[in-house]
Amino acid sequence: MLQKDLNMRRDKILGLIIDSHVNTAEPIASRSISKKLRMSLSPATVRNVMSDLEEQELITHPHTSAGRIPTEKGYRYYISRLMRASLLTEEEKKSIDREFKVKLNELNSLLDRTSNILSLITNQTGIVLFPILQKSFFKHVELVRLDESDILIVLFTASGVTKNFVVNLNENISEPELSRISNFINKYMGKGSLDDIKREIGRRLIAERDSFFYVLEKAKAIIDIMLDIIKENKLYLNGRSHITEQPEFENIDKLKNLLRHLEDKDFMFSLLKKMIDKEGTNIYIGSELGGDFSECSLITCNYCIGNTSCGTLGVIGPIRMEYSRLISIVGYVAQKLSGVLG
Repeated sequence: MLQKDLNMRRDKILGLIIDSHVNTAEPIASRSISKKLRMSLSPATVRNVMSDLEEQELITHPHTSAGRIPTEKGYRYYISRLMRASLLTEEEKKSIDREFKVKLNELNSLLDRTSNILSLITNQTGIVLFPILQKSFFKHVELVRLDESDILIVLFTASGVTKNFVVNLNENISEPELSRISNFINKYMGKGSLDDIKREIGRRLIAERDSFFYVLEKAKAIIDIMLDIIKENKLYLNGRSHITEQPEFENIDKLKNLLRHLEDKDFMFSLLKKMIDKEGTNIYIGSELGGDFSECSLITCNYCIGNTSCGTLGVIGPIRMEYSRLISIVGYVAQKLSGVLG
């Protein structure tokens, strides 16, 4: 038999092992694979191929079981060489579209809902990273005087989604002064990031020493406050219960460690932040995540404000995932969230 035919047979059997293990969470025996092949290969031949796959570290056998399960290497080979993305049906797209038609103008509520949508549709744990807003493009800011020293800052994206917070300036700023500061900042909003605006104000502070210096100085102070506040190590995580339902995590100590890591917002934020510069939909398997996520996989895709990639979202669950379907869902949800944001 030609080597090409042998490779095709090996790939076919590996694909069947992975598909069966995803569905059953059980080790897969050669007889079961032989039946799926409709007797085109005998159980003995299938066993020989499975032995070759094990030598190549694409599958392994747990303990004394006669069956085999895929390894991380096997899943990676399957994803990169064998898997075809399962396109969403029109009904699935409409279902996701309906979820995003609920009008949510506040950023926190929108991101929390997106995490919940991911969880409900995939039956995995849905994760959305709060956007790295200092690199995002806002279109408008409103400064509202609440009392002598407290002001409400409201940041708007092009679509009207807001991020708002109250700050204390430790000094009395009058309504006319605040309006003048707001008008100045809004001349630059929509033309660059908050970091860009801060640099422009700094440049003008060096160049000008007239009566407008006060406005520049206060505008810079307010931009500094905005940048400090929006550097939030915040993420939205829904559907933890889906993890607890998986047979891989029946061991209570293993499950506790996993849930503790999911609850560690700083750890999860730092993990997801590394993925913001990755284009497209990305898959991280087992040891690629490290620590107590060694039996999990994470599928992520970035979302944008305007044309700027500023955050990431995805699902986390057991390595035994239906990757072909989930990558399509994660990518489509990222596309919908980007559309809502601007």
